[in-house]
Amino acid sequence: VIALDQKIVFDWGFDIAAAMATETSSIKGYDFQGYNVYQLPSASAQIEQAKRLATFDVNDAVGNVEDKFFDASTGVVATKVVQFGTNSGIKRSITVTKDAIKGGAPLVNGIKYYFAVTSYNYNPSPTAVPNNVENPIKIFTVIPQSPDPGITYSYSPEDTIKTIHTTGTSDGSSFALVIDPTKVNGHNYEVTFNADGSWNLDDKTTSTTKLANKTNLSGDGNYDFTDGLQVKVLGPPLLGKSWSYVSASPANLSPVATAADPSYTGGRWLTGGNHGGELFFGGIFMEPNFWGGTTVTPDKYTKVEIRFRPMASFTDLNGNGSYNIGEPYTVDDPTKTQKAFMYSGFSGSSYLGFFDIPFTAWDVNDPANPRQLNVALRDRDKNHQWDLHFAASPADPLLPNGGDQRFNYTFILISTYDASGTMYGDGSGGTINLWGGPNGDQIDVQWTMWVNDRGNGGMLAEESIFTLIPNFVNTQADVFGFTANANTNSSAQAVLDVEKINVFPNPYYGVNTEELNKFQRFVTFNHLPANAKIRIFNLAGIMVKTIDKVGGSQFQRWDLQNENGLPVASGVYIAYIDMPDLGTTKILKLAVIQEEQILDRF
Repeated sequence: VIALDQKIVFDWGFDIAAAMATETSSIKGYDFQGYNVYQLPSASAQIEQAKRLATFDVNDAVGNVEDKFFDASTGVVATKVVQFGTNSGIKRSITVTKDAIKGGAPLVNGIKYYFAVTSYNYNPSPTAVPNNVENPIKIFTVIPQSPDPGITYSYSPEDTIKTIHTTGTSDGSSFALVIDPTKVNGHNYEVTFNADGSWNLDDKTTSTTKLANKTNLSGDGNYDFTDGLQVKVLGPPLLGKSWSYVSASPANLSPVATAADPSYTGGRWLTGGNHGGELFFGGIFMEPNFWGGTTVTPDKYTKVEIRFRPMASFTDLNGNGSYNIGEPYTVDDPTKTQKAFMYSGFSGSSYLGFFDIPFTAWDVNDPANPRQLNVALRDRDKNHQWDLHFAASPADPLLPNGGDQRFNYTFILISTYDASGTMYGDGSGGTINLWGGPNGDQIDVQWTMWVNDRGNGGMLAEESIFTLIPNFVNTQADVFGFTANANTNSSAQAVLDVEKINVFPNPYYGVNTEELNKFQRFVTFNHLPANAKIRIFNLAGIMVKTIDKVGGSQFQRWDLQNENGLPVASGVYIAYIDMPDLGTTKILKLAVIQEEQILDRF
């Protein structure tokens, strides 16, 4: 619990082992579901008197928990909401600035407030009675207060400290959320990454690792706390991020396209076909999302350009006067194309050969130095060319495979283009086994295309560039750094802070809301330094009380009694506060109006 200026921070994640034990608890079908934060009217209050401030629950399908109860007014068993979950996700801290007991009034420094944090578990079984269990409340008494004299906090709770991406090119990010400003230490920190994508937080000032092998990249509230900070690391999933299609300028249209459709003036001619890929209307996959495996590690994926050439002519196999997918074709400039390793299936024995395709593929991570890439095709119909996914209906016996050109996949590899055609097949058989690796693919596939005709000019209707951009995940090359500025403790500031010293309640009107009974009367001085001497005088100049404050908190009570232990009379008093460590003094006026009392104890 952190008491600050008109606010209180509750941090139940500082002991991560205890938090994890709570959040992984499962007892006889009752699994952890969330936390509740309550404010109570007193230190002895029961939970029925509490005001619920917040619920942080697991983000799942549970949400509100309803349970049965006996309604004494009707004599029947009814149902009501007993846990108010919102699928918010788990958080382990909260900042409180309002007094819920008093209708949302601001918290007042020097006043006691009472809070509790509980956890609850839930059993989804319809026969579980009750279906939820909540641990008993443990009440915390907290007094909000401004910083001690001379101390200036660098941050407020929930302030954000930005990080700098010092090395690496990932799309990831990181920041630090201030939980406890009193613990921020001025150290330099770095976020680094392991080969498996997990991350560490290193304190560079002390050469220690504060957090190790953390895997949360979601940005939610479920991150560990250290040094008063909650460092959050975010990273994109291993998915395609975006694509673009750019027509050549000036336009270079296929004569086949313009003959078939004189109104065609250019534009995208291929589409995704809704095949389940993460990009391009379901037609583009990063390879792990297609078969589920590749030899390419997450840090190696590249931005790829596919540079298409327009169709120049075709062989009209069925004599219908227009191009049908699967018919042989040529492109306008074969010198600007490449060959691909073609397989009819997914094993080396299905290797067909090294044949022309109507495009080139390039790694353009470094645009100034593009690198041409190998391409492999699944040529299911064995016509030795690149085709779109298409099925003639009805089947056309004059076309290859009866016009069934479905499932012709294009694999963009990460290896540099081998114009000799021997890297993945040497004429006697292929070396690719798409299903032979421990996780699926045995080759270095980074992108898979499964694309269809868009119905806009036809296949290869124009010269164009189709660009695929991956999410660049966090890798061992990436480092994020930041400095958590230290709090300051200045003697000069402490002298200035003398102006903040006060006494409350002032005037004292017969009672203090903090008093427990008529024998406990007091006012409180606040914002005092560690050592001070308080002398109380009446208006006649007679000293009625001396209070020596030695160490401890910034607060000091006066019990409204004189040196003889008797209640002081109503009137105006002068408090002369001497602060020898600071070499300064402070004078306050205090009005005391005592209530009429008949003492029954002496």
